[in-house]
Amino acid sequence: RADARFVSDAYYVTDEAADVLGASVLPYVRSQAHAFWRSDWALLSLSTSWYQERSDRPWTSEKGGVPRFGAERRLFGADSPVGFQRPLALRFEVPQLRLFGPLRGGVEVAAAHYRPVALGGELTAERLQRSLAPAGQASTGAALPLTLSRLDVRPSLALTLLGRGPVRAEAYAAARGDLSAYAPVVGEGPRFSELWGRATAGVWAGTELSRVYGQGDEALRHSIAPRLELRASTPELGERNEVEGFLAAVDEYDLYQRAADPALLQGIASVTTRLTRKSGGDLLRLELGQGIDFGAGTLGDSFGRISVGTRYATMGAGARFDVEANEFAAVGARLGLRDGRGDTLSLTYDRLSANGTDRMRAGLDDLFGPAAAAQGRSFDQIGIDAGIRLWNMTLRYGVRLLPTAEEKVLQHVGAVSIGSACDCWKLSASMTYSPNVLTSPARFFLTLDLKNLGSFGN
Repeated sequence: RADARFVSDAYYVTDEAADVLGASVLPYVRSQAHAFWRSDWALLSLSTSWYQERSDRPWTSEKGGVPRFGAERRLFGADSPVGFQRPLALRFEVPQLRLFGPLRGGVEVAAAHYRPVALGGELTAERLQRSLAPAGQASTGAALPLTLSRLDVRPSLALTLLGRGPVRAEAYAAARGDLSAYAPVVGEGPRFSELWGRATAGVWAGTELSRVYGQGDEALRHSIAPRLELRASTPELGERNEVEGFLAAVDEYDLYQRAADPALLQGIASVTTRLTRKSGGDLLRLELGQGIDFGAGTLGDSFGRISVGTRYATMGAGARFDVEANEFAAVGARLGLRDGRGDTLSLTYDRLSANGTDRMRAGLDDLFGPAAAAQGRSFDQIGIDAGIRLWNMTLRYGVRLLPTAEEKVLQHVGAVSIGSACDCWKLSASMTYSPNVLTSPARFFLTLDLKNLGSFGN
């Protein structure tokens, strides 16, 4: 599979998306090609990627140190910012297989190499120093960006404690080891490596109580399923360096939480109730839960979700309440209507606090992330979308509103699409109008989507 994305405008991604947390818009436009082999017991994949840095700030030219704006929004050329290349990445995964009795085991191995790369011009030390990295993590001083080679290994075990009867329970344990090596791209610079690890263990238990009302096709099944999970981890073993000059976090391992006390003891208690048709669709689903950080002596988010579905309408709402900050971390609601022909109407509301949810702040092996200090204001958005189906053509209109902003209308979107009866291709034309964008409020897009050109191999 190959996915290619190239843009010439450094501001393109920022112009086309609303950045809520300052990190929701990815700092790179990624193109990737990968091949994989899959069997009943293992998965092996090889990939190569190119990360084109998407800068939302002006950069300085070599000619006199003048900040460049306007036409220098271009991402190609001698003055363009430096992106990343991942020449080769390997991932080998053995899902948990039965070893003996109720014991299962598995392993995950991930290896990758990252290095800065530029399109146009020579990749010199001066140009690397001049590059601006996303999210304010760049170094414009003497430190230069570094290459990174990483190997991450995570073996795991799971033991079924209760597999039959009214209660099900399972215990699990895992260890993660990470070896990273850094080296300069050009010239002289630091060369060092770091090795660290962490062990995690946990247990979960749950049950389900159910009852069937009615008979035949009109029968409804009501179920209540409480669940409790506890997870603990050791502090990090080994020592990690403060890496200056590396442009930005390039994958989920760099985003691993580095708290002052990384050892954790967390738990999540939840209960889910469902009202299900005989066909399997949910008429009603309600989930309530609470996270607890026993190690820090704090509460995680309190969360709840509800959804109601019928043949022609769906309704849903969800919220996560940050107990420590005494505010809603996230609130959302949706109403969707449709008919048998394919016409649709949907209304959505989303609100996200400046800190986001504890799940957004979670590390690789955490149930949820640490508490965060309050900062900034929340983001509110209302969306209205309508679609009309006429034979193989679909007409759509949508509007995004910001109820708490001075300028209430964020964007209008209109689109028309024509598809084939075999669903092999689709041609779409759309226009977006953003009244608050002064340079080019109206934009036009034409997309040809070749959905199915066939396949080969297994």
